[in-house]
This record gives sequence, C-alpha cells and structure tokens, in this order.
Amino acid sequence: MKNYNNYLYEYLNKETSQLFKYLNATQDNKYIDLSFNSPYLLQDFIDTIDPDDYGIVDLLEEYDEDNINELIYEFEDYETNVNHKNFLIEFGEYCRDNITDWDDIPTNMVFEYPRKEKRQWLLYETKDKQEAGRIWSEGFEYGEDNFDELHLRNTNKYKTEYGHYIGYNIDDFNNYGTEYVGYSYKLKHGKELLMFKSPGIHVHDFSIEEDITVFWGRAAYDIIWLEHDDDKYFIDSRITTKRIIESESYEDLINWVNENFDQYREHLTSDNFDRLEAKRLKRKKMKKARKFNL
Repeated sequence: MKNYNNYLYEYLNKETSQLFKYLNATQDNKYIDLSFNSPYLLQDFIDTIDPDDYGIVDLLEEYDEDNINELIYEFEDYETNVNHKNFLIEFGEYCRDNITDWDDIPTNMVFEYPRKEKRQWLLYETKDKQEAGRIWSEGFEYGEDNFDELHLRNTNKYKTEYGHYIGYNIDDFNNYGTEYVGYSYKLKHGKELLMFKSPGIHVHDFSIEEDITVFWGRAAYDIIWLEHDDDKYFIDSRITTKRIIESESYEDLINWVNENFDQYREHLTSDNFDRLEAKRLKRKKMKKARKFNL
C-alpha cells in the first residue's frame, strides 16, 4: 500500500490540482472575484465612471451612501449580462490598483506564474515549537482550505484537515527563507524547520517578492524535524532518541539529509505516511458506522 500511495503522490493530487486550476483562472475572472471581495470601493469607483456606459443609471437610483456596498449583489447575473460583467471587470481592475488591505485580495492575484512540481524535498518554517512537534509526530494534519486566503498564511487559524500549506524547495529556501542577522543567516519565518517530501505548485508571491511552493498537507511524508536549541540545529533518532547530527548551520543538516537519507531513513522518519493513511481509513469507517448506526 505504501509504495502504491507514494507513486500516486509523485504528481499532484486532486486537491492541489483544483488549486492549480484556481491559480490559472483568466484575468477577467480574477478581476470579478476581486470585485466581489471589495464592495467598500464601489462608491469611489462609480465616481470615476459614466454609469450610462454600463446601463446602471436606474439601478444606482435605488442605492445611496448608506447601502451602496449592497449594490455588488446586483451584478451576480454577470454570466448572462454583458454590461454587468464589463462593470465587474473594470471595477476589479480599479480595486487591484487602489486596494490597501491584502486580506481583500484573493490568492490568485497574489500568487503568479504557477508551475506544477513533482515530489521533492521541501522545507517548512514555523515559530511555534509545539506546532513543529505536532507535525513531526502527526503530519501536516491541518491547513488552509480557503484558496482566497491561502496567501495570508494564517497558520494559527488552520482547522481543516489536510488543507494546503506554504513551504520552499531547497533552492528557494536558500534564496528567500533566510535572512542575515548579526553575523549569520537565520530563518526568516521562524526558529523551527521541518524537511519532508511532497509534490506541489511553485509560485511567485508578489506580496513579499518570494518564490514558494504550495503543498497539500496530506501528501507530505518522510517528515524530519531539524530542531533548534541554544543557537544549534540538530536531528535526533526516532528510534534511539540519540543525537545523530548537530550544527550551528541548518544548511549543514539539510545537506546531510540529502546525502544520507537512504542510509538513516528508519532513524529519521516513522511510518508517517502509512499511519496517516490508517488514521484516515479509521475516520472513514467510523463515519460509515455512524451513518448506518452500526
């Protein structure tokens, strides 16, 4: 079962394929999505246009400054109303140029140049040692399932089982995942680092000008915790708990894993992939039992 599942996850899974489709939406559809997310800019936009160009003169008479934001719902028929569709596209473009809060911008307008990537070593940073330990022992069990909010990286709000996460491939980690502090390079987004294998989608996040890889938590396995303590990074054996390697540089640990993983695999990982599969099947069985009152 393990080899078969690993083969399936060599390429994108169903969930990440859906994300890839979302990221590759047409520019017009991205503008339409953004327009529905930003009704508070409606009045400002209307002040810059001639309503007669969109056939909405009579429609505007039904709204004033107190309820103008509700006007956006009048355009939900955009698929059959060309004027309304053109209005939303123009409004979405206006929002892109005038919006100030990243929370209002959907992910597919922030993540550019999506590219599918086969299974490879990825790295995930976290400031939370407890989260790192949970992922190391249980896998990437929770993540973001709302595509529009994925770029916000609200990891403390991840509640959905096996949603998506943001990480780096090794090259991008070296370029963007670190910063020079004092006299050495430090992790940019935390103090704890996890290394694992997963397919994903490589994108450029223009909000922070970084190249990153989005991956589905369920597809990540061979998870290794590059622990951090007293300015040192280290890896302990999962079998003996003895220290395998330590260094002041996380780069040394990453390179060591790359070169020695096959030899030390049983010390570095558990049967994480199989355990998560068993856990999923158990939940499915319990759900079926409840449905039929077994």
